[in-house]
Amino acid sequence: ITALTEYPLPDGIRDLFRDTLDRKFNKESEHYPFAPYTMRDFEERFSVPLGMVMASPKPLPAATLIKLMNWNEKQYSSFMFCFGTVLDEKDGCLTPFHKSFAEWLNTTRTLYATPLSDGIDHLAESAYRLYQNGADTLDEFLTVTITQILRLSHYEEYYQEVINDDKLIDRMFDTGNEYKKYSRFTEAEEVFSELIEIFKEDISADTDIKDFDKRKTFYYYMALSRYGGIMEVQSRFVDVGYYYQKVLAITMKLADAYPQNPDYKRDLSVSLNKVAGIKQALNDLSGALSLYQESLDIRKALAKDYPDNPDYKRDLYISHYKLSRIYTLKKDDENALHCLETALAISEELCAQYPQSIQYLSDLSVLLELRALFAEALDDAEKVQACLERKAEVDRKIAELTGRS
Repeated sequence: ITALTEYPLPDGIRDLFRDTLDRKFNKESEHYPFAPYTMRDFEERFSVPLGMVMASPKPLPAATLIKLMNWNEKQYSSFMFCFGTVLDEKDGCLTPFHKSFAEWLNTTRTLYATPLSDGIDHLAESAYRLYQNGADTLDEFLTVTITQILRLSHYEEYYQEVINDDKLIDRMFDTGNEYKKYSRFTEAEEVFSELIEIFKEDISADTDIKDFDKRKTFYYYMALSRYGGIMEVQSRFVDVGYYYQKVLAITMKLADAYPQNPDYKRDLSVSLNKVAGIKQALNDLSGALSLYQESLDIRKALAKDYPDNPDYKRDLYISHYKLSRIYTLKKDDENALHCLETALAISEELCAQYPQSIQYLSDLSVLLELRALFAEALDDAEKVQACLERKAEVDRKIAELTGRS
């Protein structure tokens, strides 16, 4: 949107674009007596939607343009009749067939001048009008682009209203999560990148997080986490480390600023594990081990202080399991086995307390299988059999429970 002009357009291209539009709109000219429309038609009926297409931050769905303009299908057909040679309609979305056309509209001194700034403002006005019917009425395109459109426009008051609408922000997160779920990673990155832009904070060493807006900090933390998660599933470990480090900086500040809040401590333990996981993927096993251990220490304290919270117990065996994997990679079988046994014992305890929990039973099944594999590597046939028998018992229980559900 903001960087179209790269070099002056050749006169031939300028003449071609003008001639193309003259054939539709310059009816008054003796050269185009059969043109179906006049220049006044262009100015009053077509310049605004054309500017919207040019200014759109991504290909503009035809269905969205129809809503923005409050058109019917016939009016849209008239629009495409005029601009079908200079607009590309692919998968139901409109873009200029080449960026040079948008550049020409933005810079020409002819009556076809359609400045991008005007296009953005018209897009913002119409998007905001639709938004006033409720954030849940926006289509997918406007849900993920309205904040960017308004930020780039001259309507700062509209932008501030929209970014303070939790319903819209939550819909943006939900849409980004859906994109990730269906491996639409580029689109997911765009959504969470926009959310990061909206809520970004200066998380430097000398800032006091108590001075920050809690809502803004929460959404910034969530957007960074989600963006990092998209990179992680694509194995972009170097890139994801940058975002997880930012998340870690936020959670460390929150845990330090509010030491009586267990949720902030748990968030810190999760962030430590995420950074540790990236170090593990990059084969920095010592760095990963240190962070996993730091996370475990936090979780031990939480489990001790809140013994009736089953989630904290589950966190404990997850941490022991992660440490077991690191020790295995470091070929430290003694510590690996100790951590795995500890995880298994906590898991058994939790399943005894909550025998109807499919989640806890599923975790136990996985840990029993891992313990059996470990025993097999040590040629401990008796332990292998015991683990597999117990796993079969747990799996039957899961089948019973899921069968009833």
